Amino acid sequence: MWWSEPDRSRRRLGLLVVMALPALASCGLRPIYGPQQEARTVPELAAIEVAGQGGARGQFFRNYLLDELNPSGTVVAPRYDLEVQLLEEQTDLAIQLNDTATRRNLILGAVFSLKRKADQQIVYSSATRRVVSFNVKSDPFATLVAEQDAERRAAREVARQIRTMLSLYFSEQKA
Repeated sequence: MWWSEPDRSRRRLGLLVVMALPALASCGLRPIYGPQQEARTVPELAAIEVAGQGGARGQFFRNYLLDELNPSGTVVAPRYDLEVQLLEEQTDLAIQLNDTATRRNLILGAVFSLKRKADQQIVYSSATRRVVSFNVKSDPFATLVAEQDAERRAAREVARQIRTMLSLYFSEQKA
């Protein structure tokens, strides 16, 4: 039967992966969420206090970011302040012949800085952005709901990206 016959290309790929593992282990590659690194970065992420954001979008973003930084809700004395400035832009993506937009891109950017509470020194700062799309319907309510959903998706993705960047920062500091 065809599914029981060994596939040569699959065997070659498996052999190649097995041969590459020692090379990866010797290059210093280490996961940021491995047991040793996680024990270092998770308490640091939980010790970040996130500044309040204005508006509904800002509140969704702040809640997503708090969930990303401290998913287990560990009570830790805050050692850092995280200040985030959100920037939003919308551009038409699909335009019909009568100049009516049928799809839009929502671009959500965040410029952030991490300050140590002890001396208010900025220890890390960066920026990120995410692009999400939504449909523009003839019904204004449907368009509004699609736009709000796009804002939430973008906020969630920006929060994840900030968590990843901060995790990398803390893993490099402790290494």
